[in-house]
Amino acid sequence: MHRGRVPADYEAYVGAGIVSATPNLPGGAMAQTQLKSQRTARDWPFQVTPLHPVLGCEIAGITLEQAVSPAMFAKVYEAFLDYELILFPDVALPPAMQVAFARNFGEVQVHVLSQYHGYKAHPEIYVLSNLDKDG
Repeated sequence: MHRGRVPADYEAYVGAGIVSATPNLPGGAMAQTQLKSQRTARDWPFQVTPLHPVLGCEIAGITLEQAVSPAMFAKVYEAFLDYELILFPDVALPPAMQVAFARNFGEVQVHVLSQYHGYKAHPEIYVLSNLDKDG
């Protein structure tokens, strides 16, 4: 996992993920989510660790295979609504499962430029990279 500055050789697979944007407010301030202390206590069947006081959490104690089941996904979605960004650390996620997981949140869009598609069988996943074809 990279924190802070992204290394020059970093390549990211994006597309079957979730981003929750908040528009800028007058004066350059950003709207903030609830502080951790103001969040409702939940009875989740997994561990939730806040990443920041106002945005993001890490979910541990379940696999993504478990997370896509309807009953478990309802709880994962609660965490997403509370924290607006969820992180499953150290997960090797096959493309088909990544797309299936993302579809639980709603329709997954395909990038209009096929040059960004990371997998022919899964055009929902696209590659953002600063590397050229020679590395």
